[in-house]
Amino acid sequence: MASIYKVRCKDKFLKEEVDPMLLTTLDDFTLSNSSSSSLEGPQHISDPADFVRQHGAQFSVYSVDFDRRVLGMVRVRKGVNVNRAPFFFQAQRESAEELLLIPFDELPAVVEAV
Repeated sequence: MASIYKVRCKDKFLKEEVDPMLLTTLDDFTLSNSSSSSLEGPQHISDPADFVRQHGAQFSVYSVDFDRRVLGMVRVRKGVNVNRAPFFFQAQRESAEELLLIPFDELPAVVEAV
């Protein structure tokens, strides 16, 4: 089932403790309301095709996780224009507020919807 998590960038990226050019992964985020690094407590999306049809323009593809078999998309904070950033993925990572995970088996319906 597709789901949305409230997230924020892990501090190690904001403090530049790691190479900012590392490949993007879904583990780049932590829950915004928790210090836990695991992803838990999502809002479930019963119809991801309809959700993407209505809200998809607010999200951009961030990462594909082949182990979890999900596509990860992020919604960034209002006022942030990731298109103007020198590195799109860094702006996504640093400004993400929500992480939308869509399982691979639900993607065909999403593609048809858009």
